[in-house]
Amino acid sequence: MQVKQAVIGSHGLDTQFSGINFLESLVSEFSPSTSTAMGLPREFHEQCRTSLELDYLKAFYCWAQDAALSVANRIIGSNSAVPEVRVCSAALRLMLQILNWDFRYNTNVEGAKKSIDVFSTGVRQDSNSPKRSDYALVQPGSSWHDVLISSGHIEWLLGLYGALRQKFSCEGYWLDCPIAVSSRKLIVQFCSLTGTVFTSDNGHTQGQHLLQILSGIIQWIEPLDAISKAIGLGKSESEMLDGCRALLSIATVTTPLVFDQLLKSIRPFGTLSLLSALMSEVLKDLMANNAEEETWSWVARDILLDTWTTLLLPRDSAGQNTLLPPEGINAAASLFALIVESEMKAASASASSDENEDYLQASIVGMDERLSSYALIAQAAIDVTIPLLTRLFAERFARLHQGRGKSDPTETLEELYSLLLITGHVLADEGLGETPLRSPTYATTAIGSRYDYRVRHTLNLADSGITATKDSPAGAGGVRGVLDAFLLACYAESVDLKGLVIPGQRNPPLGRDKNLPRMPERLDQRRIGYARAMRSFQRQVDGILKRLSTMGIGYAGVPQPIQNHMMESRETEHPVVVLSSSVIKFAEQSLDPEMRASFFSPRLMEAVTWFLARWSCTYLMPSEESGDKARSSENDYEPQLQPHNPKGKSQGFFGEDNQGKAVLDIIVRISTTTLVSYPGEKDLQELACHQLFHGLVRRRNVCAHLVALVPAAFLPLGRQGSSPVTMKHITLITAAAQAVAALPPSCCRTVASPDSWRCLANTFANDRILFSLNATHQRSLAQSLVLSASGMTTPEASNQYVRDLMGHMTAYLVELSGKNDLKDIAQQPDVILLVTCLLERLRGGASASEPRTQKAIYEMGFTAMNPVLIFLEVYKHEISTEPSFVPGTGLDKISGSADVAESSGQQVIGFCSAKIKSAVVYLLLKFVVDWVDAQIIYLEAQETIVVINFCMRLLQLYSSHNIGRMSLSLSSSLLSEANTEKYKDLRALLQLLSNLCAKDLVVYLGLHIVSPLITLDMLKYPKLCHDYFYLLSHMLEVYPEMIVQLNHEALAHVLGNLDFGLHHQDAEVVDMCLRALKALASYHYKEISASKVGLGLHATAYKDPDGNLQDGILSRFLRSLLQFLLFDDYSTDLVSAAADALLPLILCEQDLYQKLGNELIERQGNPAFRSRLVNALQLLTSSNNVSSKLDRPNYQKFRKNLQSFLIEVRGFLRTI
Repeated sequence: MQVKQAVIGSHGLDTQFSGINFLESLVSEFSPSTSTAMGLPREFHEQCRTSLELDYLKAFYCWAQDAALSVANRIIGSNSAVPEVRVCSAALRLMLQILNWDFRYNTNVEGAKKSIDVFSTGVRQDSNSPKRSDYALVQPGSSWHDVLISSGHIEWLLGLYGALRQKFSCEGYWLDCPIAVSSRKLIVQFCSLTGTVFTSDNGHTQGQHLLQILSGIIQWIEPLDAISKAIGLGKSESEMLDGCRALLSIATVTTPLVFDQLLKSIRPFGTLSLLSALMSEVLKDLMANNAEEETWSWVARDILLDTWTTLLLPRDSAGQNTLLPPEGINAAASLFALIVESEMKAASASASSDENEDYLQASIVGMDERLSSYALIAQAAIDVTIPLLTRLFAERFARLHQGRGKSDPTETLEELYSLLLITGHVLADEGLGETPLRSPTYATTAIGSRYDYRVRHTLNLADSGITATKDSPAGAGGVRGVLDAFLLACYAESVDLKGLVIPGQRNPPLGRDKNLPRMPERLDQRRIGYARAMRSFQRQVDGILKRLSTMGIGYAGVPQPIQNHMMESRETEHPVVVLSSSVIKFAEQSLDPEMRASFFSPRLMEAVTWFLARWSCTYLMPSEESGDKARSSENDYEPQLQPHNPKGKSQGFFGEDNQGKAVLDIIVRISTTTLVSYPGEKDLQELACHQLFHGLVRRRNVCAHLVALVPAAFLPLGRQGSSPVTMKHITLITAAAQAVAALPPSCCRTVASPDSWRCLANTFANDRILFSLNATHQRSLAQSLVLSASGMTTPEASNQYVRDLMGHMTAYLVELSGKNDLKDIAQQPDVILLVTCLLERLRGGASASEPRTQKAIYEMGFTAMNPVLIFLEVYKHEISTEPSFVPGTGLDKISGSADVAESSGQQVIGFCSAKIKSAVVYLLLKFVVDWVDAQIIYLEAQETIVVINFCMRLLQLYSSHNIGRMSLSLSSSLLSEANTEKYKDLRALLQLLSNLCAKDLVVYLGLHIVSPLITLDMLKYPKLCHDYFYLLSHMLEVYPEMIVQLNHEALAHVLGNLDFGLHHQDAEVVDMCLRALKALASYHYKEISASKVGLGLHATAYKDPDGNLQDGILSRFLRSLLQFLLFDDYSTDLVSAAADALLPLILCEQDLYQKLGNELIERQGNPAFRSRLVNALQLLTSSNNVSSKLDRPNYQKFRKNLQSFLIEVRGFLRTI
């Protein structure tokens, strides 16, 4: 009561301010995530939290409201600073803190937590959103309705801020004053209010609540241009940014339709239009002020992009994109146009300015997040944005040819780079780990009637381009490029009358949509003389074809619609096809050496390769299965990109029966060019090897065409058959005729495609040119080439293909390993490099093993067995990190002599040399690991014996030479490097043993060989730790009886590591250790129940050399597991695994369990806690009729008992 009186101002302003601060500290202290460690039980903290939330939090908020109300009028009426401002600011902060509370115990929310979570750390877990801006939903429950909604509190808050804002409008500093900041933060927080705090009236109350707030904050961001200009002149940007955050918060609690409708009740436009205009202004500021450091517009752009992402991301389980209302589509279209303009301007500026290095240095991955948000906006207005991208791309392509040899193309190339990235994100999803489908947006969007004629612009482009290039050094090639770009631009603009029913035509141009609008009255005149226009069009087409024939032009750059009387088929007219074709034709220009040298820098080729990899996974030769999946939700789209043929197959424009083979050939040739013509460009070659090739070979139907590519020319915009045409094409054909007439007869030639994939395979197998690739890229390339064998017609052909591909490499390894002077030549750098490349290729081939190619890959590994052992023997002494490996340095005797510095330098040189050679040993081990992993499940008995014997020899050889041993004389940095090398080797050996376990083979001998090399320090490496405990868990689960065969030292090592893993921070490692404990304890219990020995002496107590009594295995782990369960932090997911381990341990060590329980009870000084603990321990082993059987039903009963036991006792046993 005294605190309340202080807060509401009964004892003066100073006391009021102190009382509010006291409540703020109290709320912070009662939240477990910010509470002070007091040594009290966790249950106490949770009870305090529950009590505060249910009994006091609402009251505190009301007190803060009253405090702010009591001083508000004084603040508004005063013309100078008054002490009441401090009180009001503190009250607003308290209200904000209370609304930010993690409400858990609201009984009106379905599924709300009503019991204490004794396992969590108490830290609030908000949504794991990938967005750049943080936000949290506010869900206090229906009991808060009167305080927050019906009381008029929000109207008062908006009025207070509005009055103060108007009063201090001339004072620029006021926006950043505490009272202004606190008010805005509280208003923004109210935007996130949701849940049962609103009445159940179909969202009407919440809509009115959001409209009220939106009406208040709109003045923070309007007028947009004036506010942007004022910020540029020094005004604070905080209010503008808070307005953006408010829009984001509103978007999180509404659908796009509701979001857009909010503003329409008070404005002639919707909220989406406001959002678009706001972001447009931000983008304009970014373009005008291209600063090196992040400005307000950078922050605002990120917030607004998050708002668009929130609205447009699929919200249903089917992953369907959110549809916008028509006005929202227009807003998205105009915004995307400005986005592209800003990106193009930034790209262009980066080419000529040394100051703007951020754009040049930004990688594709680094820009991915922002571009993904851009893509969502584009996909919301796909009928406008795709043609826009097509036009921009064609214009830049033509500009590139116009200025060839005359101007610097860097700006245009940077713009093309930016366009490629944007286009790739718009057309296709990332699709990692799956075969991505086209966005449903492309399927359901009908091409609208919006269209802007640009024929005159296109004609001017063609005329100037041909004039500029036909007499240039580029010659016919340059003219051909201009013509290609011109025709693509024409076709990109040929979407007139799309979406309209044309008289005399049975079906709509876009397929089967019966809801397409009829031709409007203003187009009635176009119906007059339609047949006459069609006949005229046919005559012009025939004339152009005849002229092309006389000129000997068979160049694929001429669109198929012109060559085959087909200007507007359902497939070719689709904007996605047009845009894709234009990009592919541009990429194909990189195959011309002159064009490649002039324009295609490594940076641009990275974008080209990235686009092709992303695009091909979605559109190139879509399989029948993926087409069937898409068909259910893409009925309108099927006639355009995936029409049904009589055989029932779903083939699109880039399908197997259309242009797919030609495009595939182009992609392979471009990829080969990146490997051969760009030496040393690791990023570019990684994209080709790891993304593009891998994406192609993961589908069987594509592999079938890869291994059987035949000469073909890519005809980008057509297919065989008749096609309806439109009036627009008369103009386009006339323009095309003028462009063709300007070409010299020798400017175009037919392009023949080589057998590109087989050519790549032959180069890989027989030519050393690809040895210049990074070793990992060679492994990836080998994997892709071997995987493509699945496209062969028969298993025999697939195996022969692999033998031809990999045979030369194994043969060379055999030849090299048989040389008499191998020890000498093996130390030469070029030989080390060669062996490394060969091993990486063999690894790639081994990891690509499939049933069809298993035989050939087994033969490959079998042939390499002896060379592997020989090379391991050769490099063994060179890998040791003992100082003696540096001849003549006397590192083992270094003390304080004057030669220390020189010797240390030699030590470093020697260590680096050893490190290089150690990579060979690691690759030898990894090759064996990958090969065994791929082959072990296929092997027959005799083959299995051969592989096991080989692996044991390998392990013994590695152990006998103690490869990777450490020297204490090494410096700490070198010692760390040596540890890393050793970790990699040991992890490879553990993986090898795990692979052998897959064949149900007893490999304790291998573990006995490797275990001494694995120390607790080595287990700090996460991957090595995981592999070690995976192997240990598997072996103890399958062969628990073998543990008794280990000697005392080996057993102590295994048990020590097991105890280490039980307390590991990785839950998966802990789970594996619990499974191992369950296996050991249950094995021993079942054995002794059958009057057998079980674990024997290992399970009984013993005296150590010092005479101290030590627990047996099971006693030791019973103590450790109980300590873990009662006092440590862990995930609730581990409780079931822990119960499965604890039950057999209790059954084996019942006396010890009783003793530990009594000790725990005696330590409880609180009688209530002691009584609860006694009852909980009794119920643990008696409730639910738990018996002494180790069967599935009994395990399930004990899991329930342990869960209840922990909930009951952990709250007061653990202290915080």
